[in-house]
Amino acid sequence: LWTTWALTSASKLVANVISVWLARHIFRDIVRKTFVERWDLLRLVSNAVREEPFKMAFLVRGSMVPLSVKNYGLGVLDIGYVPIALASCIFTPFYAYQNIYFGSACQDLKEVFMAKKAAGPSDWSGTMKAVMPMLFNACLVLFLIRAVKAQIKKSRT
Repeated sequence: LWTTWALTSASKLVANVISVWLARHIFRDIVRKTFVERWDLLRLVSNAVREEPFKMAFLVRGSMVPLSVKNYGLGVLDIGYVPIALASCIFTPFYAYQNIYFGSACQDLKEVFMAKKAAGPSDWSGTMKAVMPMLFNACLVLFLIRAVKAQIKKSRT
């Protein structure tokens, strides 16, 4: 398990570096002209990333958006590699473990698509395992909204 976890984490970090490099050097100008310059919200996020790179990288990397949006989105903005890498080092092991757990829990694809049997009473740990990821993601979204609202206030003054 630990070897698989370490290899998965290392692979995800290498893929992150490659995608951020591609975003920074190949897709940056196109995305900035097409999206960032057209929408005020994206310009505010771009300003927030410039002013608070570690905080914004942490909020974006921790959110439950598709990985490509996180990697390429941060890559086209004015944020250094260090904040992206540090935030990745925090969240990559958790997501790698989640992928390994789901992969081992679904040994057979039939299990995924079969009708589920009625579950009996569950204990508190099962409930916590189901609720905590949703609660964590909701907190990250709230902090991200707060950061964007602060940028809106700064732009109006």
